Amino acid sequence: MIKYTSILFFLLITGITNIQAQRPKIGLTLSGGGAKGLAHIGILQAIDSAGLEIDYITGTSMGSIIGAMYATGYSGNQIDSIAKRLDWNELLSSKPKYTDVGIDEKDEFEKYSFEIPLDGLKIKMGTGLIESEEIWLQFSEIFFHVYDKRDFTKFNIPFKCIATDLTTGKPVVLDTGQIVKALRSSMAIPGVLAAVDYGNTKLVDGGIVRNFPVTDVKEMGADFVIGVNLFKGLSKAKDLNSTLDVMYQITNYRDADDLVRQKKLCNILIEPPVSQYSAGSFDSADDILEIGYKLREKYYPIFKRLADSLNKIQKIDFNPNTRLQQNKSVILDNYEIIGLNKLSSKMIIQKSGLFLGKKYTSAQLNAAFRNMYSTLYFQYIYYELEPTTEGHANLKIILKEQYPGVFKIGLNYHSFVTPAIILNYTRRNLFFDKSRSMAKLAISQDIKGLLEHKQFFGKHLNNSLNLKLEYIQQRLPIYKGNNIIQQYKSGNFLANTGLYHYFGRNTAIGTFFSFKRTDFSPDIASTFRFDGHTNYLVSGVNFEYNNLNRSFLPTSGVHAKINANISYDRYYTAIYSGSDTTVVDTPIVKKVKEPLFRFDFFVDYFQKTTAKSTILSNIQGGFLLDPSYFYLENIFIGGSQKVYSNQFIFSGYYDGQIPATSFASCMLGYQYNIWHQLYLIGKANIGVYNFILTNGKLLGIDDIKEKFISGVSLTIAYDISLLPIEITLNYSPEVNDFFTSIRIGYNF
Repeated sequence: MIKYTSILFFLLITGITNIQAQRPKIGLTLSGGGAKGLAHIGILQAIDSAGLEIDYITGTSMGSIIGAMYATGYSGNQIDSIAKRLDWNELLSSKPKYTDVGIDEKDEFEKYSFEIPLDGLKIKMGTGLIESEEIWLQFSEIFFHVYDKRDFTKFNIPFKCIATDLTTGKPVVLDTGQIVKALRSSMAIPGVLAAVDYGNTKLVDGGIVRNFPVTDVKEMGADFVIGVNLFKGLSKAKDLNSTLDVMYQITNYRDADDLVRQKKLCNILIEPPVSQYSAGSFDSADDILEIGYKLREKYYPIFKRLADSLNKIQKIDFNPNTRLQQNKSVILDNYEIIGLNKLSSKMIIQKSGLFLGKKYTSAQLNAAFRNMYSTLYFQYIYYELEPTTEGHANLKIILKEQYPGVFKIGLNYHSFVTPAIILNYTRRNLFFDKSRSMAKLAISQDIKGLLEHKQFFGKHLNNSLNLKLEYIQQRLPIYKGNNIIQQYKSGNFLANTGLYHYFGRNTAIGTFFSFKRTDFSPDIASTFRFDGHTNYLVSGVNFEYNNLNRSFLPTSGVHAKINANISYDRYYTAIYSGSDTTVVDTPIVKKVKEPLFRFDFFVDYFQKTTAKSTILSNIQGGFLLDPSYFYLENIFIGGSQKVYSNQFIFSGYYDGQIPATSFASCMLGYQYNIWHQLYLIGKANIGVYNFILTNGKLLGIDDIKEKFISGVSLTIAYDISLLPIEITLNYSPEVNDFFTSIRIGYNF
């Protein structure tokens, strides 16, 4: 809505005013509104196109962010480009990106539905669901060019934003200090984004008390106000569909009355038609931006007439593209760490890789802080730059340590394994500094448990000593064609020690030594049975590279593993019973002198081709070299999710359907994002097995000749709050059979 009377009166006054009269000051006020605030950008583009110079800016929440960008020199077009490249879901996440997490942590990251922070036995919760490290870092980069300005009125356009004092419920006008902290305070929606410590108090979203701060821009000296308001009043019950919607509704109770007064102070009042969107509609960012573009066309002629009238009073050459003055880099003189409790400052500096006296860009500083945050030791860790001399600054590291313990709960169901509730307790620095200890248990028909300790060391903490005890019960069916003719239940105990070196966050190479024992007995009896156990020692080396963009339904990156090991001092003892009544409870005891050599690898590759499409491919293979081996030591082929350590995934076959001594295959697939996190995935693979044969067997394979296999699958997959769901239809022409498999959650 435009107050045409005010505009006509203003133009009339300016038209008859003497050319020497003082030019009236133009104020711009942008309201809060979450995702709806993206519509502000089109208005700024219209202002720029019209050559209209703004003298003062105020804003709240999302309006404060966009307003501050414009005030510090970004043009409307530049803000539009930034808004399009930002991943808003990432900004509103409480965890680091999967790509930033070190490969030493990826094994357990994002695999649980619920995580509860613990300090001892006490449950600890923050002042909001989300701390959002990424907001701090992205804002630090966007506003790097004004790190040395503490007075917001000294920006290219004087600026103020509004927050709410959580202790008094009163508005706080922020016009000095750190701009990033001010903006983060102004947008801290209670219950969603954590409150921000500010002096002796805590600040939250300014929309609680003043979502549309027109009075403040008037107090700054504005004679004529352009206001963009996104709040039309309290929402109807049918429109309250998310946590963000509910919290905005609660925070707007008080502001609803103030809004009427603020709107009356505007000379031009613009209310974008965004009522069909919510504060959390970042998935509809493009549509909201388009609404702003339409307003740009509508209001350009109005702003142009206003700019022309002002220029008749006092001519100003306004160029929106020359206002931004970038600081390219800064030299670090010293550092200060605020918030340390149990962690050592040495560890933080080691992990950062930052050096005093060296020059850094904002991107380099952000990379260092993402690296520190991705260690999972911090609820947040960000920086402020305190200017010293020209081009120099002290680095202030501000952090909040993660609570030492976290209790995690995950769910798992797979067509091949028994359903399970997976419990995990992880503790940082339990026995020693710079360590991660973990206890993990699957509550299921089959017992699974894990105790693990990782001790990190080295100049940059890029080495670790890993100690592990693991016990896993699982069932292994023996197939003839598509029919299970026998099923064995095994209990697998592992004691392992490993030494690993990490190259950056994506690559690891290690060596390990293990003791393994497997107990086995028939779970479904057949014409013969074995009861017994195996013992052996294993030593080997492995390599892993993982730069996938996420653990489930990745759309870019590579995940590769190579493993080579030797089993020795191998000992088998069993009792064999056959269908022939003369063969009853025959003991078999065998100690194998020759070592068993095993080599296996896989490479998964994902390449995004369009916004919704991804090409996926895989090559994999492995073999055993030994004159004598036991059935459980075979390579097992088939399935959609790896449930055995010696299993290769292969579409069209049941999990572990084909035992083999050697195997190689390739796969090509296509993944399409249907809607939100709903995906359709098609795969086709071909392979060959038993091209390298061995001579002996205890519970072996009758037919071990070389064979060719192929298969296809079609999967519908959905990621619901870290609970991945996959339903897969499989077919193989070799066995001429269709079957479905279901996966929910992550395997133990």
